[in-house]
Amino acid sequence: MHEELKKVISQAMNTRFEFEQKLIQRAWEDEAFKQELLSNPKAVYARESGEETPTNLEIEVIQETANKVYLVLPNNPAPSGSEEELSEEALETVAGGVFGKCLLFSRTRNANDLA
Repeated sequence: MHEELKKVISQAMNTRFEFEQKLIQRAWEDEAFKQELLSNPKAVYARESGEETPTNLEIEVIQETANKVYLVLPNNPAPSGSEEELSEEALETVAGGVFGKCLLFSRTRNANDLA
């Protein structure tokens, strides 16, 4: 994979991870926020990120249990073996568009599961 692309993907993943952690922490501390996140994740995302969400974007929150863990495998913006440079549109998708947002709310964990 092109080195520039790897860097952009890494930065997008870090940003997403940090945002997810803030949402998870808040959900652990505030039951009303957690219920809103579970029932209307798209509205919560828009409010908390300060960004509009595309109408065609779906966001799903899945709460793990003590006996079930979810691993989210994001969409690969550049198929393996692709040495071609990405278009501006593809780079935008990786940097902050669909890749950065699509699975942002992929999971929320219950604080009791960590004990």
